[in-house]
Amino acid sequence: MVFSVYIHYTCPHSRELLALIREAGFSDAVNIIDAGDSPLTALSHGVLSVPALFAGDRPIISGVFDPEWLKNYFKLYTPVVPDDETLFRGMIQAASDNAGTAIQIYLYEDPAALFGNPAYLLSASGLDQIAVPSEEKFLDRLREVFTARFPGFFAGKPHLFMKAAAMNFLREVWWLEGREVPAGELEQMYPQPAFTHWLFTRAAVGRIGLRTGNAETLHRKGSLLREYLFQNLAEFWPNAVRTASL
Repeated sequence: MVFSVYIHYTCPHSRELLALIREAGFSDAVNIIDAGDSPLTALSHGVLSVPALFAGDRPIISGVFDPEWLKNYFKLYTPVVPDDETLFRGMIQAASDNAGTAIQIYLYEDPAALFGNPAYLLSASGLDQIAVPSEEKFLDRLREVFTARFPGFFAGKPHLFMKAAAMNFLREVWWLEGREVPAGELEQMYPQPAFTHWLFTRAAVGRIGLRTGNAETLHRKGSLLREYLFQNLAEFWPNAVRTASL
Protein backbone atom coordinates (compact mmCIF):
# COMPACT_ATOMS: atom_id res chain seq x y z
CA MET A 1 0.00 0.00 0.00
CA VAL A 2 1.27 3.46 -0.90
CA PHE A 3 0.50 6.13 1.69
CA SER A 4 0.61 9.81 0.74
CA VAL A 5 0.52 12.53 3.38
CA TYR A 6 -0.19 16.16 2.54
CA ILE A 7 0.94 18.55 5.24
CA HIS A 8 1.84 22.18 5.86
CA TYR A 9 4.69 22.81 8.25
CA THR A 10 2.89 25.76 9.88
CA CYS A 11 -0.04 23.48 10.78
CA PRO A 12 0.09 21.97 14.31
CA HIS A 13 -2.04 19.00 13.27
CA SER A 14 0.38 18.32 10.41
CA ARG A 15 3.29 18.28 12.83
CA GLU A 16 1.32 15.98 15.12
CA LEU A 17 0.71 13.60 12.21
CA LEU A 18 4.39 13.59 11.25
CA ALA A 19 5.32 12.74 14.83
CA LEU A 20 2.80 9.90 14.86
CA ILE A 21 4.18 8.54 11.56
CA ARG A 22 7.70 8.55 13.01
CA GLU A 23 6.49 6.86 16.19
CA ALA A 24 4.76 4.13 14.16
CA GLY A 25 7.96 3.52 12.16
CA PHE A 26 6.45 4.59 8.82
CA SER A 27 8.77 7.51 8.03
CA ASP A 28 10.49 5.70 5.14
CA ALA A 29 7.29 4.09 3.88
CA VAL A 30 5.16 7.22 3.40
CA ASN A 31 5.27 9.91 0.73
CA ILE A 32 5.19 13.30 2.43
CA ILE A 33 4.08 16.22 0.27
CA ASP A 34 4.21 19.83 1.42
CA ALA A 35 0.92 21.33 0.24
CA GLY A 36 2.50 24.77 0.46
CA ASP A 37 5.21 23.87 -2.07
CA SER A 38 2.98 21.66 -4.25
CA PRO A 39 -0.50 23.21 -4.23
CA LEU A 40 -1.50 21.90 -7.66
CA THR A 41 -0.52 18.36 -6.71
CA ALA A 42 -2.55 18.64 -3.51
CA LEU A 43 -5.59 20.07 -5.28
CA SER A 44 -5.43 17.44 -8.03
CA HIS A 45 -5.57 14.76 -5.32
CA GLY A 46 -8.66 16.40 -3.82
CA VAL A 47 -6.90 17.83 -0.77
CA LEU A 48 -8.92 20.68 0.75
CA SER A 49 -7.59 20.53 4.30
CA VAL A 50 -4.31 19.48 5.87
CA PRO A 51 -3.11 17.16 7.13
CA ALA A 52 -4.55 14.71 4.62
CA LEU A 53 -3.64 11.03 4.52
CA PHE A 54 -4.37 8.81 1.53
CA ALA A 55 -4.05 5.04 1.22
CA GLY A 56 -3.63 4.75 -2.53
CA ASP A 57 -6.36 7.08 -3.80
CA ARG A 58 -8.60 6.56 -0.78
CA PRO A 59 -8.72 9.41 1.75
CA ILE A 60 -8.14 8.28 5.35
CA ILE A 61 -8.03 11.59 7.21
CA SER A 62 -8.51 15.23 6.29
CA GLY A 63 -7.83 17.97 8.79
CA VAL A 64 -8.28 17.24 12.48
CA PHE A 65 -7.85 13.54 13.30
CA ASP A 66 -8.05 11.11 16.21
CA PRO A 67 -4.46 10.06 17.07
CA GLU A 68 -5.52 6.83 18.80
CA TRP A 69 -7.69 5.78 15.88
CA LEU A 70 -4.86 6.47 13.45
CA LYS A 71 -2.35 4.52 15.57
CA ASN A 72 -4.67 1.52 15.43
CA TYR A 73 -5.14 2.02 11.69
CA PHE A 74 -1.40 1.90 11.08
CA LYS A 75 -1.26 -1.40 12.98
CA LEU A 76 -3.09 -2.96 10.02
CA TYR A 77 0.02 -2.39 7.91
CA THR A 78 3.74 -2.97 8.18
CA PRO A 79 6.50 -0.66 6.97
CA VAL A 80 8.91 -3.61 6.76
CA VAL A 81 9.23 -5.44 3.44
CA PRO A 82 9.63 -9.16 4.27
CA ASP A 83 12.27 -11.49 2.87
CA ASP A 84 12.13 -12.89 -0.66
CA GLU A 85 10.73 -16.25 0.47
CA THR A 86 7.75 -14.59 2.16
CA LEU A 87 7.14 -12.39 -0.88
CA PHE A 88 7.28 -15.42 -3.16
CA ARG A 89 4.86 -17.45 -1.01
CA GLY A 90 2.38 -14.59 -1.15
CA MET A 91 2.64 -14.40 -4.93
CA ILE A 92 2.20 -18.17 -5.30
CA GLN A 93 -0.95 -17.88 -3.19
CA ALA A 94 -2.26 -15.22 -5.58
CA ALA A 95 -1.21 -17.23 -8.63
CA SER A 96 -3.03 -20.38 -7.53
CA ASP A 97 -6.09 -18.76 -5.93
CA ASN A 98 -7.74 -17.64 -9.18
CA ALA A 99 -8.50 -20.36 -11.73
CA GLY A 100 -7.94 -18.17 -14.78
CA THR A 101 -4.56 -17.00 -13.51
CA ALA A 102 -3.56 -20.50 -12.41
CA ILE A 103 -4.42 -21.94 -15.83
CA GLN A 104 -2.52 -19.20 -17.66
CA ILE A 105 0.54 -19.86 -15.53
CA TYR A 106 0.18 -23.64 -15.86
CA LEU A 107 -0.09 -23.45 -19.66
CA TYR A 108 2.46 -20.77 -20.44
CA GLU A 109 4.66 -20.57 -17.33
CA ASP A 110 4.63 -16.82 -17.83
CA PRO A 111 4.34 -14.37 -14.89
CA ALA A 112 2.58 -11.85 -17.16
CA ALA A 113 -0.76 -13.38 -16.16
CA LEU A 114 -0.04 -12.50 -12.54
CA PHE A 115 1.53 -9.08 -13.00
CA GLY A 116 -1.02 -7.89 -15.54
CA ASN A 117 -3.37 -7.04 -12.66
CA PRO A 118 -1.33 -5.47 -9.83
CA ALA A 119 -4.39 -4.75 -7.68
CA TYR A 120 -5.34 -8.45 -7.70
CA LEU A 121 -1.76 -9.56 -7.11
CA LEU A 122 -1.30 -7.35 -4.07
CA SER A 123 -4.69 -8.08 -2.49
CA ALA A 124 -4.76 -11.86 -3.13
CA SER A 125 -1.18 -12.26 -1.91
CA GLY A 126 -1.73 -10.22 1.25
CA LEU A 127 1.18 -8.01 0.22
CA ASP A 128 -1.05 -4.93 0.10
CA GLN A 129 -0.56 -4.80 3.89
CA ILE A 130 3.02 -3.64 3.31
CA ALA A 131 3.46 0.13 3.23
CA VAL A 132 5.84 1.17 0.45
CA PRO A 133 6.72 4.61 -0.96
CA SER A 134 6.43 3.43 -4.59
CA GLU A 135 4.10 0.72 -5.88
CA GLU A 136 5.98 0.64 -9.19
CA LYS A 137 9.31 -0.10 -7.52
CA PHE A 138 7.68 -2.65 -5.22
CA LEU A 139 6.14 -4.45 -8.20
CA ASP A 140 9.54 -4.44 -9.91
CA ARG A 141 10.96 -6.12 -6.82
CA LEU A 142 8.17 -8.69 -6.80
CA ARG A 143 8.62 -9.41 -10.49
CA GLU A 144 12.34 -9.92 -9.96
CA VAL A 145 11.74 -12.35 -7.08
CA PHE A 146 9.04 -14.27 -8.93
CA THR A 147 11.03 -14.55 -12.17
CA ALA A 148 14.07 -15.89 -10.31
CA ARG A 149 12.23 -18.44 -8.17
CA PHE A 150 9.27 -19.57 -10.24
CA PRO A 151 10.94 -21.95 -12.76
CA GLY A 152 12.41 -24.14 -10.01
CA PHE A 153 9.20 -24.00 -7.99
CA PHE A 154 6.99 -24.93 -10.96
CA ALA A 155 9.25 -27.82 -11.94
CA GLY A 156 8.70 -29.35 -8.51
CA LYS A 157 5.07 -28.40 -7.85
CA PRO A 158 3.05 -28.09 -11.07
CA HIS A 159 0.21 -29.93 -9.29
CA LEU A 160 -0.56 -26.76 -7.30
CA PHE A 161 -1.79 -25.09 -10.50
CA MET A 162 -3.20 -28.31 -11.94
CA LYS A 163 -5.39 -28.74 -8.86
CA ALA A 164 -6.73 -25.18 -9.15
CA ALA A 165 -7.69 -25.89 -12.76
CA ALA A 166 -9.13 -29.34 -12.03
CA MET A 167 -11.26 -28.11 -9.14
CA ASN A 168 -12.61 -25.25 -11.22
CA PHE A 169 -13.49 -27.66 -14.03
CA LEU A 170 -15.43 -29.91 -11.65
CA ARG A 171 -17.28 -26.97 -10.13
CA GLU A 172 -18.39 -25.90 -13.59
CA VAL A 173 -19.55 -29.45 -14.35
CA TRP A 174 -21.48 -29.44 -11.07
CA TRP A 175 -23.16 -26.13 -11.89
CA LEU A 176 -24.20 -27.48 -15.30
CA GLU A 177 -25.21 -31.01 -14.31
CA GLY A 178 -26.19 -30.59 -10.66
CA ARG A 179 -24.53 -33.87 -9.69
CA GLU A 180 -21.22 -35.67 -9.32
CA VAL A 181 -20.75 -37.07 -12.80
CA PRO A 182 -19.08 -40.52 -12.61
CA ALA A 183 -15.64 -40.92 -14.14
CA GLY A 184 -16.75 -43.00 -17.14
CA GLU A 185 -19.53 -40.60 -18.06
CA LEU A 186 -17.28 -37.60 -17.52
CA GLU A 187 -14.67 -39.07 -19.84
CA GLN A 188 -17.32 -39.41 -22.55
CA MET A 189 -18.62 -35.87 -21.99
CA TYR A 190 -15.11 -34.41 -22.15
CA PRO A 191 -12.81 -36.44 -24.37
CA GLN A 192 -9.24 -35.20 -24.54
CA PRO A 193 -9.73 -32.67 -27.40
CA ALA A 194 -12.78 -31.13 -25.72
CA PHE A 195 -11.02 -30.91 -22.38
CA THR A 196 -7.96 -29.26 -23.94
CA HIS A 197 -10.24 -26.78 -25.68
CA TRP A 198 -11.90 -25.95 -22.34
CA LEU A 199 -8.46 -25.42 -20.83
CA PHE A 200 -7.38 -23.21 -23.73
CA THR A 201 -10.42 -20.94 -23.55
CA ARG A 202 -11.02 -20.96 -19.78
CA ALA A 203 -8.15 -18.57 -19.08
CA ALA A 204 -9.33 -16.06 -21.70
CA VAL A 205 -12.08 -13.45 -21.96
CA GLY A 206 -13.24 -13.59 -25.53
CA ARG A 207 -9.94 -13.52 -27.40
CA ILE A 208 -8.16 -11.57 -24.68
CA GLY A 209 -5.59 -13.93 -23.21
CA LEU A 210 -6.16 -16.52 -25.96
CA ARG A 211 -2.60 -17.33 -26.99
CA THR A 212 -2.16 -19.04 -30.34
CA GLY A 213 0.85 -20.87 -31.73
CA ASN A 214 1.16 -23.18 -28.72
CA ALA A 215 -0.85 -26.19 -29.91
CA GLU A 216 1.78 -28.79 -29.06
CA THR A 217 2.23 -27.44 -25.53
CA LEU A 218 -1.53 -27.11 -25.04
CA HIS A 219 -2.20 -30.71 -26.07
CA ARG A 220 0.60 -32.00 -23.86
CA LYS A 221 -0.44 -30.03 -20.80
CA GLY A 222 -4.12 -30.68 -21.45
CA SER A 223 -3.41 -34.41 -21.52
CA LEU A 224 -1.38 -34.24 -18.29
CA LEU A 225 -4.08 -32.24 -16.53
CA ARG A 226 -6.90 -34.52 -17.65
CA GLU A 227 -4.96 -37.57 -16.47
CA TYR A 228 -4.29 -35.83 -13.13
CA LEU A 229 -7.99 -34.95 -12.81
CA PHE A 230 -9.21 -38.52 -13.25
CA GLN A 231 -6.51 -39.92 -10.98
CA ASN A 232 -7.78 -37.69 -8.17
CA LEU A 233 -11.47 -37.56 -9.07
CA ALA A 234 -12.69 -39.40 -5.97
CA GLU A 235 -10.85 -36.93 -3.74
CA PHE A 236 -11.70 -33.81 -5.76
CA TRP A 237 -15.43 -34.30 -6.32
CA PRO A 238 -16.61 -33.83 -2.69
CA ASN A 239 -14.49 -30.71 -2.28
CA ALA A 240 -15.66 -29.32 -5.62
CA VAL A 241 -19.31 -29.83 -4.65
CA ARG A 242 -18.76 -28.23 -1.25
CA THR A 243 -17.04 -25.14 -2.66
CA ALA A 244 -19.45 -24.85 -5.60
CA SER A 245 -22.38 -24.79 -3.18
CA LEU A 246 -21.06 -22.07 -0.85
